[in-house]
Amino acid sequence: MSANIYAAVGDISRFPNSHKLAAYAGLVPSVSQSGGPAKLGHITKSGSGELRAIMTQAAHIALLPRTKNADELRAYFERIRGNRGRKKVALTALARHILWSCPKNSDTWFYAA
Repeated sequence: MSANIYAAVGDISRFPNSHKLAAYAGLVPSVSQSGGPAKLGHITKSGSGELRAIMTQAAHIALLPRTKNADELRAYFERIRGNRGRKKVALTALARHILWSCPKNSDTWFYAA
């Protein structure tokens, strides 16, 4: 998986923070705001569709009980699902969370699990 992410993203050091990386992948919600409170919509889907698919698959796999750190990721998923009430929203949030945990140095990509 990390090789696919590296191929889609390239040099990760070009992103100043993890939020910019998630926006590049199109895993952030669209915002509609005109003087009032912000309304969050569907994900923006900008960037690589392949990267979004990889991260969504990673979120599905992370929820399997045999996966390393499955309890922590399941707790994160259930917390988001409890707040938002929809499985798709929680899976997208988990995919974004996994992408945010990618190493900041591109030299360590292939050593990340």
